[in-house]
Amino acid sequence: MPKEYKAELEKDNYHLRDALQIEEIQDLNKDIEHLENTSNKEIAELKSEISSLKSQLYQAKKDVQNKEQYISTLEERLNDSIPDFLVKLRLYLQNQDVNPADNVGGPPTGREVAIGYLKGCMRGRALEWFDEEITTKQNWKLANLFDNTGQNNLVAVNG
Repeated sequence: MPKEYKAELEKDNYHLRDALQIEEIQDLNKDIEHLENTSNKEIAELKSEISSLKSQLYQAKKDVQNKEQYISTLEERLNDSIPDFLVKLRLYLQNQDVNPADNVGGPPTGREVAIGYLKGCMRGRALEWFDEEITTKQNWKLANLFDNTGQNNLVAVNG
């Protein structure tokens, strides 16, 4: 092979490598640009989603504050109405000739009848709480109140 032919082939080879490298670089640049565009689009979508979640969180906090305020109002009304309720219950029991201190008559005893009337006034969580904390447990204060062996009685508790 003549030297001139070999030099020409080497020169062509050099140009082909150079063109191939330029083409590879251009392909890589296109890939990078595509990834940047995709990343920018995803970033914009994530920012939008974060903004939406912040709005939802703000609204949830506002809802919680409103519900807490509503519960506070209900608690105030409930605290105001408990003494009235106890007066009405005591009068009703008297009108029905039910003695809540009667724990030996029966069956049912006056105590059982009084508790039945009281439970009849309750619904939902209040009734569940009453059954769990009062009815099914030996509550020594309540037992002392109803069995009339201690110094407390329903009249003393109600005033």
